[in-house]
Amino acid sequence: MGPRPKATTRGQGSSTFSPSKAAIETATSFLAEKRTHSSEKRTHSSPSKRQREPEEVTETAQELAAERIEASRYLSICNEELEHHKKKKTEYDEKLKLANSPSAPLTGAPLTKRKNQIKKKLKSIAKMIEAVNSLIEKEQQHILATVIDEMDEKERKRKKQKTEEVDKLAVSSDSDDDEEAIDKHIRERMEEEALTDTSSADAEARFKGNFAKELEVSSDSDANDD
Repeated sequence: MGPRPKATTRGQGSSTFSPSKAAIETATSFLAEKRTHSSEKRTHSSPSKRQREPEEVTETAQELAAERIEASRYLSICNEELEHHKKKKTEYDEKLKLANSPSAPLTGAPLTKRKNQIKKKLKSIAKMIEAVNSLIEKEQQHILATVIDEMDEKERKRKKQKTEEVDKLAVSSDSDDDEEAIDKHIRERMEEEALTDTSSADAEARFKGNFAKELEVSSDSDANDD
């Protein structure tokens, strides 16, 4: 049988639980306490970990990632506890098998008492296994929900960055296009109207000013339409 690993040392009072709700309460209390200790360790170590994360990751994404990691640690504790109770069940199954065999060391009333003790212990272990399995199922659902939220947050950040990049390109492109359009329009109007009363430079400057005003009026009109 041997001693149980330190990582899964059970809480106080576990040797006196009954086969009723006490077994589930003991498991829940024990694992909740382990989760609290694990959370405290994560809180103390989180600053150094956060410094290593990319700057582009949002605070929400960081919190979700930390929550997912904590949930995974808690799930690991649950699995260790489940494994312990399964081993205990196997151990007491063997004891009951021996008690029921013809070679049982006890007979009569002592044997009957021993069998009842083993059956009671097995019933308690079954309750513990049921409780831990319930916690594992809930934590798996929690991890899945956290992963989905984390992916949604990353997708939201990606879309936001993409939109910002497109907007920057659009502003730069619009500025270049406006200047090219102005220059092209100036040349076309100068050729059509044959502006010979002033120098080419003066005509270009005058027309640029007028055309800029036309653009302002057009922009105001578009804004009013919106």
